[in-house]
Amino acid sequence: MVVYSDAAKTMDDEKAVTEVRKIIDGLDGFASIKIIKRKVNLGLATSIITGVTDLLRESEKIIVIEDDLILSNYFLTYMNQYLELYERNPSVASIVGYSYPLGFPLPDTFFLRGAACWGWSTWKNKWGNFECDAEVLLGKFNQATKEEFNHYNHFDYFKMLELQAMKKIDSWGIRWHASAFLKGLYSLYPGRSFVHNIGMDGTGVHSTKTKAFDTKIEIEIPTIKKIPIKQDREIAIAVGKHLQSA
Repeated sequence: MVVYSDAAKTMDDEKAVTEVRKIIDGLDGFASIKIIKRKVNLGLATSIITGVTDLLRESEKIIVIEDDLILSNYFLTYMNQYLELYERNPSVASIVGYSYPLGFPLPDTFFLRGAACWGWSTWKNKWGNFECDAEVLLGKFNQATKEEFNHYNHFDYFKMLELQAMKKIDSWGIRWHASAFLKGLYSLYPGRSFVHNIGMDGTGVHSTKTKAFDTKIEIEIPTIKKIPIKQDREIAIAVGKHLQSA
């Protein structure tokens, strides 16, 4: 396991960073632990991009977890088995551990076009599709792909990409999603979430306070099986509506 700890952004953040580093210094239970403590603040986007890129120079695949996620006991089982199952499939960008609370029964697993965050994994060759320049990504969309990217006009992800290009936000996630989407790649999602994000309680720097993304964590061993790799339009629309109303 490799842990990246960003430096404090301001002096007001130094105490919290020190407390976090005390916790990670006491980690155990892993075959190996490497802790990288940044001396300067990189910020979320640069931290994720550089960390994933650096590790995939040494490894063929990676599982990425941020510090505000609570995981199911079976999260790693789910991730590792599906990483192996779809490793050689050129159409799969990533495996995602989080599932939106959409209010209706979902299949055991399903595919959506693009990529996501909140507990995810990918392979070196798929991360090679990541385009850091939002302007380049914007120039590759047409009307049809823009509508699908926006969950069939139910949530404006394209606007987020425009804000990234204008440097009004600093999101690695929207660039990773757009990069995979434009390459025609898909991500596998679980029907029942293996991840609960606790960063939406008002303490998260990059989020507002909301319960719209609260999930119950899956407590059963996942059933691993291949399914057809295609966008589930009904779920994509439901996710878009959920994001819009959150």
